[in-house]
Amino acid sequence: MLLATKDEAGVHLDEEENDFMLDNVYGNNMLEELYAAVIMMARIQPTDEKSDIKPTYDVELLSEQALLQRELETCKELVKEFENKLEQDLGYKEAYEELQNEMNLEKEQLLNEKEEIREELLKTQNETLKIKRETDLYKKAFKERENKYLEDIVTLEENL
Repeated sequence: MLLATKDEAGVHLDEEENDFMLDNVYGNNMLEELYAAVIMMARIQPTDEKSDIKPTYDVELLSEQALLQRELETCKELVKEFENKLEQDLGYKEAYEELQNEMNLEKEQLLNEKEEIREELLKTQNETLKIKRETDLYKKAFKERENKYLEDIVTLEENL
């Protein structure tokens, strides 16, 4: 009762009076609540009467907490944006790799077609050379026969 009267009068409790309250009023079950109350009281009132410190009532702490909460929300939003960007970039990467694979397949097909065309061209060139040789042989044979017939005609005319 004396302690309550002192508290109402605005007199600050000394260490011995605080210990008495701790031992007799709160008990062991409410120790965590007491710690919270003591910490809150320490922030609100100075420890001695001679102090020039005025109570803060945690306005600064609450505004700082609100600011930190807003910063936390902003950071969470940025993380979500970065995660979405990462997923989008991974999608682009997969699409790029798929296009790259398709291009490689098409390139391989074109190289195969090019090789087939080259082989066909070589075959055609070889056949053209064969035909040209045969044509030259036929022309030569034709010329030889023509010359022989002309000689025979000249010989016949001479005999006549």
